[in-house]
Amino acid sequence: SKFALVGFSQALRSEFARYNIRVSVLCPPDTDTPGLAAEDATKPAETRAIAAQGKVMPPKKVAEALVDGILKNRFFILPGMDAKMLYAALRVSPSFVEFLFDRAAGKASKE
Repeated sequence: SKFALVGFSQALRSEFARYNIRVSVLCPPDTDTPGLAAEDATKPAETRAIAAQGKVMPPKKVAEALVDGILKNRFFILPGMDAKMLYAALRVSPSFVEFLFDRAAGKASKE
């Protein structure tokens, strides 16, 4: 679903540029909210292991990054260094990132 949202947002960005309508996509890491706490209660071990690769970010930092990204007309808004590093790694070597995530999920499923 995230992949679909990015693609949809790219299409909207292209189609509405001539009307001076800007589109941005916020790609935050796990954010310290009640929603994350509720999600963690039922999160599978594999998902928890993959999420543990990054840090949880305070909502205020995510909101600040969002406003800053919009003001700078960024399409991808990547709050925090973890999100930026993951994005860069996915661009350079998606198969390596998949390998790391698959390995973390595999270890968690055996525990």
